Amino acid sequence: MGDNKVKRICVNGMLVAVYIAIGIFKLDLGFAKITFASLPVILASLMYGPLDAVIVALLGEFVAQISFSGYGLMPTTPLWMLPPAIRGLLVGLVAYLYRRKGEHLEKHYVIYFVTLFSASILVSAFTTLLMYLDALINNYSFAGDFFRAAIRFGSSLLTALIVGVISLPLKSALNFIYSDEQRRKSKEKETDQK
Repeated sequence: MGDNKVKRICVNGMLVAVYIAIGIFKLDLGFAKITFASLPVILASLMYGPLDAVIVALLGEFVAQISFSGYGLMPTTPLWMLPPAIRGLLVGLVAYLYRRKGEHLEKHYVIYFVTLFSASILVSAFTTLLMYLDALINNYSFAGDFFRAAIRFGSSLLTALIVGVISLPLKSALNFIYSDEQRRKSKEKETDQK
């Protein structure tokens, strides 16, 4: 296994751990819960693309669902793992398309935030659908959840904005660390060759 693959697996593991740690802390407003657990998913999307972002989202959300949701392992747990994975897939695909052109999505602010907002709306719509399916499967009323959906969309857009702004300097810092390490390795290689 190459050095870059090992580093990538390690970074993904750290992002999963950050997802779990951030997911513990939720801002409960009574009518909505706000969490910034999407931050590591966005970073994985920007750094490595859709596959890594989906892996970070699925693993992080799985642990969060069985540990902190209050429900444990349920038949619907795999369904609740999908919304963060959808976010990672969408943002990761757009970031991948930009990387193929030799550019970075986060350098194109308008497209970057449109992508984050689009992913946020899609995730909120999918979450609302999951709440409806969960109500059918577990035989409870969906009526109260339906009215909270509009609030969920608004809080999700606000969260996307905040996470998007926070992700920009974090991604730059990670790029700096990575490029600094690359320079150090090339100097070591030059020294070894002499």
